[in-house]
Amino acid sequence: SNVKQDNQKYNNKEYDIRWGDYLYGISQATKVDIDTLAQINSVANKNLIIAGNKLYYGTNSNIVTKDSNGNTRVFQ
Repeated sequence: SNVKQDNQKYNNKEYDIRWGDYLYGISQATKVDIDTLAQINSVANKNLIIAGNKLYYGTNSNIVTKDSNGNTRVFQ
C-alpha cells in the first residue's frame, strides 16, 4: 500500500523507503526485477536498504538518478 501511495505522490518514479521495507518486497510491489532495482539505485547489498532514502524505479520510462556527488545516471 505504501508503494501505491508513493506512486500517486511521485508519478510512478520513486519510493520513500520505510522502516521494515526490504528490496524483494518493493520489487514485488513495483513489478521491477530486484536486480534492476539494485542496479538503478546502486545498492551493493540487496539485503540492506536504509529507511528514509528514496528508491527509484519508474515504469515504462527513463529513470534519472543523481548521487550525493551530483553525478547523473539515466536508465531505460
